[in-house]
Amino acid sequence: MAERNCNFCNKDHTEVKCPNLDGYATHMVSIVKARTGKDYDLSDRKTLYSLSRAFIGSASPTETLGMSRYKWHEVTHCYGKKLSYKAAGLKRRGQKRTRATRCGYCRTPSHTRRTCPDMKRDVAFIKKVTKRYRTDFIEVCSEIGLGLGSLVKLSINDYGNQYREYWGEYPDTAMGVVTYLPINEMTPFANLNRWDELCINPNIKIKLVGPKGALTERNSIDYIIHHEIFESSFNHLVPNARRYGISQQYDIEVVGKSVNLSYNPSNFSIHLDFLKRYDDQKIAPYIGGFSSWILNQTK
Repeated sequence: MAERNCNFCNKDHTEVKCPNLDGYATHMVSIVKARTGKDYDLSDRKTLYSLSRAFIGSASPTETLGMSRYKWHEVTHCYGKKLSYKAAGLKRRGQKRTRATRCGYCRTPSHTRRTCPDMKRDVAFIKKVTKRYRTDFIEVCSEIGLGLGSLVKLSINDYGNQYREYWGEYPDTAMGVVTYLPINEMTPFANLNRWDELCINPNIKIKLVGPKGALTERNSIDYIIHHEIFESSFNHLVPNARRYGISQQYDIEVVGKSVNLSYNPSNFSIHLDFLKRYDDQKIAPYIGGFSSWILNQTK
């Protein structure tokens, strides 16, 4: 029995053992080949990262099957793990284990990552901080009327005007309806530089209404939660998050409020996978930053 449900299908197994994993990976290859002509070899683990970037950059909203960009990155990551497990199994076939068990998290002999007391402590702490993050995020959304179905207005800003010729004929304004709130992604890992490998970008998904100009071919957009939007309402949560893309070119405001703050809890713990992937030396600086943040909130 898995400690938590699969992020892909919400069944009682890990993502690597998900029966849908191979199908998702094959789907990515077929879409990228149709869009770019490049045919990726799923047996080559080194190309999986570029496959996920190519798929995210070329797939239409329908072809993403309603899954977030982070989840498609997770597909290729888990598929790579599956290839590694298979290769390791073939290599060990017929051989007896000769090395003593050592924890992959704290590197201490005699126990594994699954039973590691240090990892359990860090998981409990990150869950505590995450609960505070999501509670504060939902409270702010409720105050400003940002929810599923909210009508929002995008207005091109000085930065967007400055580079309009380079990016194309972007309209002065655009209207859209919020179709997804990043409550699942709202974790302390959202307050990282977007180039940080542990960063989880919290994006609002917006379905455009009557898009014009360069937005005509875009049915929907992702707008990142950063420290400047809505009069800095989220500054205490993501002071380090920086806008980019549409989020950098357009300012956003709620013109039609919604109280619908529902979400899908099936991938509520995506950030805890980092503790399964890295050791405590990698995680320790993040724990320190989260500790400082939670301390500042209680002052």
